[in-house]
Order: sequence, then C-alpha cells, then structure tokens
Amino acid sequence: MTNPRKPPQGTRAASRSAVRSCLGESIATRQGLRSRVGPRARAFASARASRAAALHFLVVSDWGGLPVWPWVTPAQIGVADAMGRIASRHNSKFALSLGDHFYFSGVRDEKDPRFRRTFERAFRAPSLLAPGFFRVVAGNHDHDGNISAQLAYASRRNSRWYYPALQYAWRESVPSGDGAVVAFVLIDTVLLCGMPRQPPPADAETHWRWLAKALEDAQDADFLVVGGHYPVHSPASHGPNKCLQRRLLPLLTKYSVDVYFSGHDHALFHVCASAGNAVQFHGVGAGFTTTSSQKHLRTCAKQLRFHHRGVKRPLNAFSGGFAGVSVNASAISVVHYDASGKRLYAHSKQRTRTPAKVVLQL
Repeated sequence: MTNPRKPPQGTRAASRSAVRSCLGESIATRQGLRSRVGPRARAFASARASRAAALHFLVVSDWGGLPVWPWVTPAQIGVADAMGRIASRHNSKFALSLGDHFYFSGVRDEKDPRFRRTFERAFRAPSLLAPGFFRVVAGNHDHDGNISAQLAYASRRNSRWYYPALQYAWRESVPSGDGAVVAFVLIDTVLLCGMPRQPPPADAETHWRWLAKALEDAQDADFLVVGGHYPVHSPASHGPNKCLQRRLLPLLTKYSVDVYFSGHDHALFHVCASAGNAVQFHGVGAGFTTTSSQKHLRTCAKQLRFHHRGVKRPLNAFSGGFAGVSVNASAISVVHYDASGKRLYAHSKQRTRTPAKVVLQL
C-alpha cells in the first residue's frame, strides 16, 4: 500500500531535481548579478575609501549679501546650499572664507544682526554647522566696518566663525597614507597692501615679517596652502594686485607654496603662472555674484587655464560659485562648482615639496 504522506520515488527524484535546478538557477542568478553589480560596488567602495583617505575642505569668498532686506542674494543662497551638499558628500572638515563677508560696509559690532541675517541663516546646511567650520580672513569691505567685531564674534560658544587673529596659521593631517601634513596660512591683504587705491598701513612691515616667518615655519609640511582676499593674478575687473605681485609672489615662490586662493574679483578662475612646480592661483570670489568682466585678461592670458564668468549685467544675482579641495598623500586637487553644485573645472597638482628634515644634534 502506498504511503499517502510519502511521494513516489519518481516524484521525489523530480522534486530533488527541481530543487537542484532552482538552487542552481538561483546561484547562477546571484553570480550573474554579482558579476554585473560587482564592478559598480567595487568602484563605489573604492571612491568611498579614496574620499576617506583625503583631507577635504571648501573655499569661498565675497558672499557678503546685501545691507538691506532680504540681506542675501539668490546666488549666495545657492552657493551656501551647494556647499552643504558637497561638504556632506565629501565630509569636508572646514571652509576657508576669504573676505568681504558683509557688503558694503562690514558690521558695526559683534551683535550686529547682519551676522544672523547674512551668515547664520544663509549657511544653514547640517554639514556646515560644526564649531569653527568657517576659517575666516578679512576683505576690504570688512575693513570698511568694525573688523574687531568680526574677531569678537568668533568668541561665542560653539561658534562656526573661527577668527583667532587677523592673520594666522595652522596644520592639518591627511587621514591616511604616509601621514602627510598640510600647512595653512591665511593672510590679511588689506593689512599688507592697504585698501583699494590707498597706500599700505603704517604697520604693514610688521605683518609682512609675520608672513615670512609663518612660511618659513611651514617648510616641514608636505603641502602649503595660502589664502587671502586680494588676487595675485586675475583676468577679471579688479585684476592683479601690484603690491602682492611685488611682495607676496616672491615669497610664494621662495617657500614653494602649492596653491594661493583669493577672492575680491567676483569670478572663478585658475591661473598657472609658469610651468613646473609653480604656485597655482585659484580665484573663488563668486560667493554672491559672478561678473562677466575680462578687463585684465591680457595680464594672464597665456597662463589662464579656466575662467567662469556671469552674464553681462550690472549685478548677476543668480550666478555664483565656490571651490572644493581634496588633499591625499600624493596630490592636492581643486574643483570649481557653480551655485547649483555643478562641477565646472578641476585641477590636480602632484606633491612636489620636499619637507625640511629636522636634524638632531647629539
């Protein structure tokens, strides 16, 4: 008598065959998926590991909004939001903010509502909220107001506004690799060269001596980055600063600076002054608008690698930009973005500095 609970031998064999077939198909399907998805997953993991192995930061300048309602421009809001997205994607550690933070006459005191209206409310993305995230240095419009108030604003508890002195330096370590060190020097170009169309201040030499010492002290770093408001080279409306070309450029060359970031001209550009291991000059002064001017193109036409301009109108309030920077053990890379976060241009400079070795006297 046949056991009703026990399927016939042929049925069991067919079932086992079907199961094996199903498992085999499933395994084959998984293997097929793995073969198709694997490269993408590996590429994603590789990109993620590459980001984790680098120091990431942002650079922005001239985002100073308006002195009347609504206190900001559409371009500034676009730049701030795009910075937030890029900072989140790359886990950016900080942002260099290179002056002209409050148009057109700075702030009155540390309680001036412009801090809240033009800065805090604009740069509100979660990835931009860490204490000390904005590493600040002044521009000429900041000096038109109370610059001491901007210094004092940094003393607020958990302030994102990091401004310990008018000029300052610090170091960062690249997260992995051979322990590469990046030295940063932020300079006040108004203290060094004066306000536009005015002579340098009486104590300018004191500030030049500080700068030379800061660059000298950074010679044991693997990368050296300098930022200031005025440009050394620029194709746009203000053009090159003759004082900086005469005094700063020789120092940048002597101390093998990798990159000089600037603002002042409302444009995004990259100038490579000469071949070889020359300093790279990146203009990032498009924080609240972008102008169309090429007034000084002839001064750097042969060395100009990139220039992003706005449309021809007095105030192009919808066009702006900033830069994102990544430093790994072998190179420093700069990417220029517009106010929508679109990638416009990228340049990498290989590590070329040979840090000075400390010799212990026995």
